[in-house]
Amino acid sequence: METYSRIYDLFTWIHINSRKGLKCIGFAFSIVLKVLMPKKYLEIVRLFNDYVAAANLPYDGSLYKYEYIACIFIYGSFVKEFFMYDFIHLNDSGRREYITEINRYRLYPKFNGSKKRIEMQSKYKAYKAFRPYYQREAMYIGQDTDYNDLASFFASRETAVLKPDMAGCGKGVEMICLADFANRNEMYDYILSHRHSILEEQIIQTGFMNQIHPQSVNTVRVYACRLKDGIRIFGSHMRVGLGDSIVDNAAAGGIIISVNNDGVVWTSGVDEFGNIYIEHPDTHVFIPGRKMPEWEKALQLINELMAVYPDIRYVGWDLAYTEKGWIVVEANDNGQFHGAQIPYHKGWKKEMLCYAQALG
Repeated sequence: METYSRIYDLFTWIHINSRKGLKCIGFAFSIVLKVLMPKKYLEIVRLFNDYVAAANLPYDGSLYKYEYIACIFIYGSFVKEFFMYDFIHLNDSGRREYITEINRYRLYPKFNGSKKRIEMQSKYKAYKAFRPYYQREAMYIGQDTDYNDLASFFASRETAVLKPDMAGCGKGVEMICLADFANRNEMYDYILSHRHSILEEQIIQTGFMNQIHPQSVNTVRVYACRLKDGIRIFGSHMRVGLGDSIVDNAAAGGIIISVNNDGVVWTSGVDEFGNIYIEHPDTHVFIPGRKMPEWEKALQLINELMAVYPDIRYVGWDLAYTEKGWIVVEANDNGQFHGAQIPYHKGWKKEMLCYAQALG
């Protein structure tokens, strides 16, 4: 990421409006990479080939390797963005409308101070900061955590969710069930072997959010900005798991679905490999047109959350719906924009820059 970012800074001045021009620039970049950074070049090609092999593309994606390599350096895009944002068929201006994996890091400092950003990037620190809105117990698994701490946490429960404290995109998230271990001590040993993690009480979702895929906790990501005239909700999308996955993240293979500001699911679902879903493939629940439950209360919750730290001026809030109503799953001040942009077929960069100018 850091290597890509430095190279990206050097080449943002390049403007390419044709596919032929992208291919020529990408071919030149690939020669330089082969000579100066052969391992990095092989990694880029491997990721490209793996994605093309797994994706449901309407054309032969393997033909666009050099165009993709050019877009890494010019636009800061990763392979799934190159295809899912349809960079092949856009001109330079169209590609620059999108917030890509690399250029998103230029946006965050415009909104949030570094101290609060560090606090928000730790799941456990965010939990402590917004604890009343999480409405569940959690504990940090650190060097000083012992059997007594875990025995207290599991006194009234036999399941929990274990997450790496600083990871994202659903990586490393797993369900901990006593039934999967020979005894409690074996379970405790396993948990203690995952230092720098957060152990959370399991979320029990309800209603439509549970019907569409019971195996995963399905959430709504709500993007909120603090502007001079108040809190602005500028986009939301639902994330739904697939198969036996307990996480809903698109990066883990889940479905993303646009939700408008009235809480209505107004598009079909899509994943990051180009598959379209009118209904969920596992439960066959029809997707478009569904209304989020008690959406007004979700928006009220967002306003309360944004008031906790006034100097945090942009957050992507992940909310789940339970018998207690809407609760916070995670807070993301540096979340990816794939879910906001892919279902809309639209980039949010211009809007985000406008919001940055209108900060309160």
